[in-house]
Amino acid sequence: MALPDAVLVGCDTGVHHDVGGAEYRHRREETESGLAALGVTSCQELTDSVIESARVDPDVKRRLHHVMAETRRAVEAADAMRRADLGALGRLMSASHRSLGDLHEVSTPMLDAVVSAAEDVPGCFGARMVGAGFGRYRRGARDPRPRRCLPACDGRRLRGVTFQLRPSPGVAVLAPDVVRG
Repeated sequence: MALPDAVLVGCDTGVHHDVGGAEYRHRREETESGLAALGVTSCQELTDSVIESARVDPDVKRRLHHVMAETRRAVEAADAMRRADLGALGRLMSASHRSLGDLHEVSTPMLDAVVSAAEDVPGCFGARMVGAGFGRYRRGARDPRPRRCLPACDGRRLRGVTFQLRPSPGVAVLAPDVVRG
């Protein structure tokens, strides 16, 4: 699906973490325990009132609110992409980042600073971290020359490498000798 006049830009903040580390596992366990306590198997079954009525730890409630809203945002983002509505997609990306920080507690001050810098760039529709947390972000920007977006990050003395992300059809074998079978 094409998003006209859109460029996705990634920034590797240089902050390294263990994706399978204790903090990530702990968030996942909290979410799974909350789903089990509510007797549901999917975050698609959650509502705000169901979560608020649950007798679970407040941290677990925050995790459940995040996954419920994130699931809805994913559906809305797919719809926004189908409509090529970059404004809606950007707002969803930024809302997702706030939720990842406030409710899921996987953002970092560096990530928040990079996202904020990206959102301040004219033509940037939205920004969020990607991955398991504690590390990267991406943003959608109208300017097809993403290097022009860097001064906002540079002016804040943020480290990191910025690069343009290009859509592709998926995994491909680029070197026949890499895959043996």
